[in-house]
Amino acid sequence: MINILRQFFKFGIVGLINTILTYLIYSMLYKATSPTFAMAIGYGTTSIIGLTINQKWVFKANHDWMIVV
Repeated sequence: MINILRQFFKFGIVGLINTILTYLIYSMLYKATSPTFAMAIGYGTTSIIGLTINQKWVFKANHDWMIVV
């Protein structure tokens, strides 16, 4: 039970960090590009970061997706 709560807390931290990073990227690109493009870049970048951090830190999964059977 404690492990599940720890994972939930870490997952929330990653979500908060991703939200802040998305906003920062959007703010930096908003004037230089269109709002849609700025949001797409911010969301896409932080989605990859979030998935990677959740896999390695929160759930400690070591999957090698490149293995072909």
